[in-house]
Amino acid sequence: MVQSVSSLLKTVKSAEDKASRGTRALEIAVDAVSNDIKALDNAAAGTVSATPEDLIRAAKEITIATTKAVAAGNTAKQDDIAAAGNMGRKAITDMLNTCKGASVNAENEALKLRVLQAGRSTSMAYRD
Repeated sequence: MVQSVSSLLKTVKSAEDKASRGTRALEIAVDAVSNDIKALDNAAAGTVSATPEDLIRAAKEITIATTKAVAAGNTAKQDDIAAAGNMGRKAITDMLNTCKGASVNAENEALKLRVLQAGRSTSMAYRD
């Protein structure tokens, strides 16, 4: 039973927070991916090298994150949506770092640019 107006406001605020947690997580994930794309465009070459196998592993993580996002959309549970947003953000960040690292090992400038462009395109597609 609600004893006062301030207690009612706290109860309503708590319910609103729970209901919007997934939305906030997705907004934060979209902003983080956008910032990572900008960082890819502005950053120097990666300091850690990566192999083609590392790129494949990073792509697999994006596939898993996408599957989780679809499942979260079907359940519409805020916790699932928040977890999917966080997983997607991490997968994209890791993939972009791997792309930077793989560009270090590129045989020529054209291949380096293709690797970075593929990472950028993948990130933009996931974000949108």
